[in-house]
Amino acid sequence: WNGPWPCSSNNAANLALWYDWLNQGVRIFATAGSDIHAPSDYEHRPGFTRVYAEALSEPALIRAIRAGRMVLSSGPTLVLEAEGPDGQHWMVGDTVTVLATYRVAWAEAPAEARLRVLVDGGPLHQAEIASEGTYAWPMDPVDGNWVVAELWSWDGDLLAVTNPLFLDEPPRQ
Repeated sequence: WNGPWPCSSNNAANLALWYDWLNQGVRIFATAGSDIHAPSDYEHRPGFTRVYAEALSEPALIRAIRAGRMVLSSGPTLVLEAEGPDGQHWMVGDTVTVLATYRVAWAEAPAEARLRVLVDGGPLHQAEIASEGTYAWPMDPVDGNWVVAELWSWDGDLLAVTNPLFLDEPPRQ
C-alpha cells in the first residue's frame, strides 16, 4: 500500500497480487508506505504500517515485523486475533492449528464503512459497521489457509487491512 488508496501506485492490483501469493502458499507479510514530505500530505490519508511490538525498541520492532504483527491503515484501528479452547492466543502473523474463536475489533471507522472478513481471499463475512465494534466466529483450521480482515469506505477506498492469521492442521501424532 503506497500513498493514498486511490492513486497511481496500483494499490488494488498489489492487494490482489498479495492475496494470490498467499493462495499459492507464500507466507509473506504486507506493509504500507508513502512519500510524505509535508504535513499537508497527510490530508490525503496515506496508508501506514501499525506494528504490534512487545516494546518500543529496535529489536522488539524487528521481531514484530518479521513475525507479521502489522496492520495497514489510513487511520482506523483494526485488530484480528484468535483464541483457542485452552486459552491459547494468536494474533496476525501466527498459525492457528486448533478450532478457535476468531475476533475482529475496530475503532475510528467512518460512517458507512464496511467490514470484510476473507478466508483464502473469498468473503466469509461482509457488513456495514458502526464506528467501533467487534465480530467473532468459530473456525477450524481445515476451513482455509489464511484469514484477513479489511475495512472499506462507502466509496470503495481501503481504510485498513490486517496481515493474515494462517490456518494449519495440527501435526499428526
